[in-house]
Amino acid sequence: MLGFKLFLVTGCMRSGTSLLHDLISSASGFGTRIAPARYLAEQINLYKKYCKKDAVFSRDYFLDENAIFKDTQSFLYDRINAAWVNAGKPQSLIFRSIDFAPNVALTAELIPDANIFISVRNPKDNITSMIKVRNKQKIFKSSVIATDIKSLCRTYNRAYLPALRAQKSNSGISARINFVRYEDAARYPEKTLSDICARLNLQPGPSGVNRNMAISKSLLELASHTYWRTFVTELHSGPASVESIGSHKKYISPAEAKIIDRRCRHVSRKFGY
Repeated sequence: MLGFKLFLVTGCMRSGTSLLHDLISSASGFGTRIAPARYLAEQINLYKKYCKKDAVFSRDYFLDENAIFKDTQSFLYDRINAAWVNAGKPQSLIFRSIDFAPNVALTAELIPDANIFISVRNPKDNITSMIKVRNKQKIFKSSVIATDIKSLCRTYNRAYLPALRAQKSNSGISARINFVRYEDAARYPEKTLSDICARLNLQPGPSGVNRNMAISKSLLELASHTYWRTFVTELHSGPASVESIGSHKKYISPAEAKIIDRRCRHVSRKFGY
């Protein structure tokens, strides 16, 4: 359906999706890095809501469930193609949004051309990073992230358990879901990129891992946005770094670490944490 290779990057917030997005984008043939694809993810959320829970509100507009599926899919592909044109019609295009993660199976079904990459991170480090962002949001009076460890654990699990379930129940979708550990991308970016390129028949960039690519105006604007600027950390868009690996030891208590270990144990065991 598409005349180019399409990739989606997702995962929990603060799991390294920006690093993974930039890493894959440094392969040969990718276009300009663009802002997170919340607009596309919201359309998938709308479909999920009005095709299932609130279907009564969509019945007057669509003949049946298949009709709303086809309409949503057509809309998504129109927007993806428009972004491709705006990016200069590259050989490959990549979108990133943490909002794909809870609906990863549905996203894969609606966008069958997409290969999906999911960044996964040690839950204690991941939640520590969420706490840091939450503290910044309090300073800017724009706090939205949950304030307690149990809620943060739920946020973390919602990003990964749907994908793990999809891998078990749907072999077609399973073949298109690729998990990448943040720790591997940070410690061994060249090897991580080489493995991804080999898996998907891509070519590394001319100078290996190069994260100094041109970025869209919309992506630059996020750095000064009232809310989204709180997610920009000292490592954001910089070189891959191991600085944040194990950072939880300085920020969360042993009691909080135990709660995280218990509540996030399924994901931790799956990825060797």
